[in-house]
Amino acid sequence: MDLIGYLNSEKINVEKLKKHLKVIGFNLSKFSTIHEEQFPKLMELFKIVLEVDSQLTAIDKKLELGSKLDKILKGQTILSPTKTTTSKYKSKKDEFEKVSPKSPDQATNSIINSAFSSGNIKLGKVKFFDSIKGFGYIHSFDDKKECFVHASKLITLGIDEDDIVLFESINSKKKPGELDAINVTNQIPVFIVNKESTTISQVFPLLPNYLEKEISLSRKHETGFAIVTATNRGQYWRISIMPSESISKSESISLGEK
Repeated sequence: MDLIGYLNSEKINVEKLKKHLKVIGFNLSKFSTIHEEQFPKLMELFKIVLEVDSQLTAIDKKLELGSKLDKILKGQTILSPTKTTTSKYKSKKDEFEKVSPKSPDQATNSIINSAFSSGNIKLGKVKFFDSIKGFGYIHSFDDKKECFVHASKLITLGIDEDDIVLFESINSKKKPGELDAINVTNQIPVFIVNKESTTISQVFPLLPNYLEKEISLSRKHETGFAIVTATNRGQYWRISIMPSESISKSESISLGEK
């Protein structure tokens, strides 16, 4: 039985679950590769997630839930299709490389260091991603180009439509003139700031091209460095702060006017 079938058998509202998972920075599609024996443990967490309120639930509870869900995801790989998988997708999934997801600290620190040393790290938004077929497209904010992304090129598990991601781009070998996205992560290192005159926070992604570009968030968050997952619909980013022991950063940075 696949995850959606299991959720239905447990009488869990899938659409409602998707919305509540977004509040703590997860997409349901991330869990499509979880082994069936993990489903009962996952259901316990999902039932708690359904009680999460975007405004009323304390941030520490959201972080704790996010940490527990992340532990289930860690070490998971894209699985070979089960016997019930249609032949239409079998050949595609058999071609996937196994993904060894890095921890939030490893992934973000690696990509920050690469960003400041090579300048090739880009910020973009997922236009769409098919978690079953394992591919999609990312719109680059830096050069306004569309980049093809394959599931084997993710360094953190799971991306979904409207997710903000960091990635590198290379020339496509299969389609000359087009770009492929590699080293894709939805974990964004940022610095969050607050102004007395506003009721929402602003954020600066820790990338050379974005240290003077102020991005408005959908609500107020604590000032400081953070690793976040973010979605973008309209002019605001909606973020969820991920638990992290350390964030790679320089001794000082210049943000906008200060």
